Amino acid sequence: MEFYEFLQKQRIMKTNQCICAAGALLAWIVSAESPTGPRADSSGNAEWEVLFDGNSADQFRAFRRDSFPSGGWKIENGQLRTIPGGEE
Repeated sequence: MEFYEFLQKQRIMKTNQCICAAGALLAWIVSAESPTGPRADSSGNAEWEVLFDGNSADQFRAFRRDSFPSGGWKIENGQLRTIPGGEE
């Protein structure tokens, strides 16, 4: 029985290794196909609109609101951060 259990554990380990390898390969493929920044078309227009430049949140708005909830957020060191207990 011990040898059979050993073979079962080996088979499970190999299956787990294959699943991990397949997941890593899939993640690599997805990241390789994802654009890393704005790309321009033939007329020079950028496909992406920059929403946050590290200085202002003028391009953002809250869900179902016309403005940005500045009471719940702050810009610190070029990062947009939440204020605990701030406006939602």
